[in-house]
Amino acid sequence: MTASAISLTSFFERQDVLKALESIPRDQILPALFRVRGQPYTLKDYPQFKTMYPREYVPDMIWMCGRQLGKTLNLSRSEILDMLTMPYLQLLYVAPLQQQTHRYSTLYLTEAINSCPWAKMLQEEEMSDLADSKIVRSVGHQAFANGAGIQLTYAKTSSDRARGIYADRIDFDEIQDQLTDNIPIISQSL
Repeated sequence: MTASAISLTSFFERQDVLKALESIPRDQILPALFRVRGQPYTLKDYPQFKTMYPREYVPDMIWMCGRQLGKTLNLSRSEILDMLTMPYLQLLYVAPLQQQTHRYSTLYLTEAINSCPWAKMLQEEEMSDLADSKIVRSVGHQAFANGAGIQLTYAKTSSDRARGIYADRIDFDEIQDQLTDNIPIISQSL
């Protein structure tokens, strides 16, 4: 493990640092954590998504949005921020189609991880010595050294692919294209 990984890990375990981070609204942490097209990410252009970054964990939220408003970009950042700040959190992302899941994973989720130094650090091989669980970097699964992770699947025609996956929260995307009969079955993962 690198010295910077050790010092960064011990820094974020300090009680004074944790209290200071808890006092800052989560949407104001975004510019320090994430970049988009090389620039610090803010909600200046996305004020409607401030509530996507609550101080307290909110397991049930529904976002009804038009197209091209930044919902997917903000969902990816919100998921990464949650996994960084809540060790052992397990998320399940469900889209209707395999192509949508693959696109979200590669274009949004992986990009959010790569733009965030702390998320990248928690997926470095050097961190595997400290990891409580295996570090995974794949299209269908991202897992971090702090035990948090997200599994990604699709379920337009069948809920079978999502069965047996443990999750603390499920993020359904493009829910208007999901079969409503599948939602309660998938929700049993909670």
